Amino acid sequence: MTAAYDEKRPTIFVIVCLVGVLVGAVFFASASRYFWTPDDRDAASERFEPLAYLRLRPFDSAGYLALSESVTEGSADGAMRLRTHAVGAASLLAPVDPQVIRADATLAFARGEVRSGLDKMARLAAISPMDQADAFRVLASYVTHPVWQDFAAARLNAGWDVSDQFLLKLCNDPQLARYAFAVAAQFARFGPLSPAASQCAENRAVASGDVQGAYRLRLSAAKTLPARIGFAFNGDFELPLSGSVFDWTIEPGGEYREGFVAAVRPDIGFAGSNKAFSLRFTGRPIRSRMAQQHLALGPGKYHLYYVSKQTVQPATNSPAWTLRCVGNDAPLILDSWADSDASGGWMRHRVPFTVGVNCSGQLLSLEPKSKLSSLEGIKGTLVIDDVRVEQQ
Repeated sequence: MTAAYDEKRPTIFVIVCLVGVLVGAVFFASASRYFWTPDDRDAASERFEPLAYLRLRPFDSAGYLALSESVTEGSADGAMRLRTHAVGAASLLAPVDPQVIRADATLAFARGEVRSGLDKMARLAAISPMDQADAFRVLASYVTHPVWQDFAAARLNAGWDVSDQFLLKLCNDPQLARYAFAVAAQFARFGPLSPAASQCAENRAVASGDVQGAYRLRLSAAKTLPARIGFAFNGDFELPLSGSVFDWTIEPGGEYREGFVAAVRPDIGFAGSNKAFSLRFTGRPIRSRMAQQHLALGPGKYHLYYVSKQTVQPATNSPAWTLRCVGNDAPLILDSWADSDASGGWMRHRVPFTVGVNCSGQLLSLEPKSKLSSLEGIKGTLVIDDVRVEQQ
């Protein structure tokens, strides 16, 4: 018999707890008018309807929310006590009801309990997709508040499933975008970000001129990175393009519209590699860059290396890599030295350049050498592989 009782004991405990909650709710609904302070009674003197509803339906959380919202008179302290009691009863009866959580959070903010309000809003965002946008809007308004850092750390340590959605909300809202990078950097300390959230924050940072910060975020927030990372990422074109500004952005072009067709193709790579960047030019005017990647080089002297194989005639019309400081159109490099004795028809290129102290971020792009060649168009093919940057 003792064993049977032990098996039933958890069930008995749950039943006792539920009975306690229900008895408390009934007691609050039927006796609250007699036990409130005079100030509380003044606040509720005109609130007969919610009380009458609760006497008929003492276990309905909506009645307690209605009672809380109906309090508009009496002393501030008395009204707050009544609202706190009413929302507390609703929380006991319906702890996961979005309306109850919203009311509880709103009340916490009204009492000046910012951390509690943030926790409740974060919970609302996680469990109610319909309320997520509003919850994110409230959370975003507190990202500069002193309690935000501790709140975010605790929430992320506990596993907040909608952290990426919140970042995207910040990043895509013109009024909140200025906070996206700082919040993304904080979130990245607790785990990788989704590609969409990371890339959006990177783009915001680059647009504001903070290329170095965007690059640090890229390294800390990426879910996968190669074992070895150089100054130029994915220079052998072996990895799938990630969409990051610190990876290749390939302009596919169009035979008639852009004057070229471009793609990363397999089985044409240099020195046994599997892939390379391939272009075919149609002779029509070239209207865009063919490929680009942001770099985060510090001041110093560097060399850009790459190999190419081409049928462009004349060879002097072949596109060249151009490097510019972000926010400055003046090119740091626009031409290259080529060694024609490379094997298999490949030519090796080496381009020296210098980065100054006022050039904290760079854009490496493949484009026509001159406006004339862009307007006249180019005919032939070009394959590029093994792009890398080395400091001298």
